[in-house]
Amino acid sequence: MVQCTRGRRRVLTLMIVDDERMTRESLAKYVAWNTVHIGSVRTARNGMEALAMADQEPPEILLTDVRMPKMDGLELAARVKILNPYCKIVFLSGYADKEYLKKAIHLQAVSYVEKPVDLEEVREAVRMAVAAFERDAGERRRGREERAVEREEIARRLVAGDGEARSLAGPFEPHTSFTVGALRLEWSEALAERDRAHWRRTVLLTCGECAPFNLGTSLLGFVETDVMAIVMAKRISQSAVFEKLLTILGGLAQDAFAASVGVGAPVRGLEALPVAWASARESLSLHFYREKEQVFFPLMGRADRFSPAKEDLARFRESLRDDDIERAMACVREIELGARRLQAVDIDSVRDAFFKLYLIIVETLGNKSEEMYAWQEIRERQTLTALTRLILHRLWTAFGEPASRGKLSRTVREIQRFVRENYMSTGLTLGAIAEHSGLSRTYVSSLYKAATGQNVNEYLTALRIAKAKELLLDGHRKTHEVALSVGYRDANYFSALFKKRVGRSPSVYRESE
Repeated sequence: MVQCTRGRRRVLTLMIVDDERMTRESLAKYVAWNTVHIGSVRTARNGMEALAMADQEPPEILLTDVRMPKMDGLELAARVKILNPYCKIVFLSGYADKEYLKKAIHLQAVSYVEKPVDLEEVREAVRMAVAAFERDAGERRRGREERAVEREEIARRLVAGDGEARSLAGPFEPHTSFTVGALRLEWSEALAERDRAHWRRTVLLTCGECAPFNLGTSLLGFVETDVMAIVMAKRISQSAVFEKLLTILGGLAQDAFAASVGVGAPVRGLEALPVAWASARESLSLHFYREKEQVFFPLMGRADRFSPAKEDLARFRESLRDDDIERAMACVREIELGARRLQAVDIDSVRDAFFKLYLIIVETLGNKSEEMYAWQEIRERQTLTALTRLILHRLWTAFGEPASRGKLSRTVREIQRFVRENYMSTGLTLGAIAEHSGLSRTYVSSLYKAATGQNVNEYLTALRIAKAKELLLDGHRKTHEVALSVGYRDANYFSALFKKRVGRSPSVYRESE
């Protein structure tokens, strides 16, 4: 199941600086920092040592003594603020020195704790610093989001050729060089639409914070629900720049999506951006043929469209009529090879060729009802390899076992086997079954019902209830354990469903059998 990171709270880094070893170690060891969302604690003996550490990784919260040898806490705080302007500071001191307090206020210290320190008082001071950091971070994030939304609309209008949007694009010189990228997200089938909207916003903001795609020098915006335009005011001809971005997105995405990017030929001037965008989309289409790659640059000499030879389609039809499955599969492979060699810009022309193959299969089977799902199946395949597998799979399930025609097809039997082996998983859904079958949820549902008279969920539920009956007869298992064993997290839902199906609650069924 795909999980979004929405609402996940960030843990912060704390640096403790004090020249008294006992104070330093006690604060690090005996305060429950995890309770105030501190995930990493580092210590230093003095300001010089702390500054060297901060130069490598600036802290988000600084807890420092005021008076120390080599560099006092006030100077340290001022220099750490240069490294991380958002760092929040808590001072420790055994001196009631008004001048120090004034400087602490000037440095916008969150709190000031007198020595000898009380551990709970220090924890509370750091909790306040964490809260202040998170408030500021929230305001910065909202500001970035507002700016990103404003510039997203400008990006969309510019690549569409809207001349009025040029005045809003920023202070670019008339002959500024631009590189335009088309970033495509290939969604996991199990990802709900509301989560896709969340990921689009996350990707937009993440790209806007990565050099050289920062919002200060670039314009980013989703032109389609799965394709984002990246307009950069510079010439970029190295794939490493984009590969780094895709690595960041890959680490962020978990299993929600996979990303690839097509890069357009560099252009000069805002008025040329539609040409660069068309070039980027053309480059992106190469992913259809070379799915193992992620970054694509313009390729010269590509054909506009692909069309299979009429004799190839005729030979495919004849092979099915002659029940020659091997010859039919060879025809499919030949058409795949022709499309891969040509690498036509118009991907739909390739899909149309495979749609014709699909229709020939349907016509040969005499199954007209399948036609309405055929194009949907074709459209959902994002690579030439996936298209080829779809046709070969359909060929094999339809003609691979001539003696079994009229019985359950290979696909339906495979669905039943997969459900029987995985019914205990709480993540077993129609989407998971469809993904395993290599087909869409709509088609799997219609195919299974046409073959068996019931839908897949009914088969799954019946199997789970049957298994639950067996488990309930084991007096050592509790109802919630039985529910989890047959794929239901919610024991109350399981009990209600069991009673609806069996006519008795699980506990009554156990006692009466």
